[in-house]
Amino acid sequence: MPILSSVARVRLSWRVIAVAAIATAILPVAASPASTHRRDRDRDHDGLSDRYEQRSSHTNPRMADTDRDGLSDGYEVRTSRTDPRRADTDGDGLSDRDEVRRYHTDPRKADTDGDGISDGAEVKAGSDPKDPKSPGATTPPGGSTPPGGGTPPGDGTPPGGGTPPGDGGTPTPADTTAPETTILTGTAGPQATGTATFTFTANETATFQCRIDGGPYLPCTSPKTYSGLTDGAHTFDVRAKDTAGNVDATPASASWSVDTTPPQTTITSGPPATTTDTTAQFTFSASEVATFQCRLDGGAWATCSSPAALSGLALGAHTYEVRAIDGLGNIDATPAQRTWTIEAVAPDTTITNGPSGTSFEFSATLTFTSPDPNATFECRMNGDAWAVCTSPWTYLNLLAGDQLFEVRAKSAGGSVDPTPASRAWFIQDSGGGIS
Repeated sequence: MPILSSVARVRLSWRVIAVAAIATAILPVAASPASTHRRDRDRDHDGLSDRYEQRSSHTNPRMADTDRDGLSDGYEVRTSRTDPRRADTDGDGLSDRDEVRRYHTDPRKADTDGDGISDGAEVKAGSDPKDPKSPGATTPPGGSTPPGGGTPPGDGTPPGGGTPPGDGGTPTPADTTAPETTILTGTAGPQATGTATFTFTANETATFQCRIDGGPYLPCTSPKTYSGLTDGAHTFDVRAKDTAGNVDATPASASWSVDTTPPQTTITSGPPATTTDTTAQFTFSASEVATFQCRLDGGAWATCSSPAALSGLALGAHTYEVRAIDGLGNIDATPAQRTWTIEAVAPDTTITNGPSGTSFEFSATLTFTSPDPNATFECRMNGDAWAVCTSPWTYLNLLAGDQLFEVRAKSAGGSVDPTPASRAWFIQDSGGGIS
């Protein structure tokens, strides 16, 4: 055996390393696309990962043979290079399976021998679709001709022998996998409207059934709209049903709430009905968490908060309004309001005649007046309640002892003299009783 020199051994080692590196780079490409995804889930065992079927081949990841032509999706993608979604890729009248397994024609070429007659027509006529000079024998190569130029799925062997991945040489098993339903868009969270709309889809061809608030499922299509919903919580469910009759056992669901009721507004404090003060302060609240808008004397609504202070008000009548707006935009349609009047000066009161000092009379008559010719009066005796009175005003059957009479003028606008006029005297009992 010849002995390699150290130089030759080094050269040989580098050649081995180079060949290994090239093989490492080429193998992943040669295995594409399916081997790239073998680490992923393959629920239908067709040799293609679910992710590859959804994103690349657009086949059904839960059906080994999407187009039901007798060839698994993986075999069509990797070996025959046919369309796994079409049973007859080249449209020549022969299924991809028949061309691959029975007639050994090109499933991607309608006229394999290029004689101007489609493979399906040649098979039907009894000629050889692989021989452009075929005289039209009654039996085409590979066996007898089935009606319509095809053979039932589950027969024959692909080129090179063996069984295509995911096929096993037996008919495709029945589809028993339910579809998955997904809500794409829809109403969620609190809403100020009684209308809700949803769009949805499934991961395979399917029809849909919808229900609201736990009611019965009814046929529906996307988008689905509900209107006239009442205030409160609501739930929408939708489920898909595939062409094999499998129904999604875990329907897609969405929840939301409806609140179309506006808040109620209350003014809790404000100025008196009549005042001489040209300023005013209001406090207010709402029946729920809300913001507020206020306006004075029918002006424009403006954002405000409690307490709200006003100044520089003109004399005369004023109206202040407040309305609440909740977080969903519902506005109180009946704002709270307070009306009051600002007068220039409260009327003054003067007692012009009446008893004083010590009196032996058990009755008394008093007269009084005000600079305001339109003023009315309120009187009281010895701290009793105020009562309407006119001048002169008489009291009878008074008791002996200290007496205190008070009178206050009241303007037509309701302003009351803040410093009532008063007259005090003492009734002395001389022993004779009431005179």
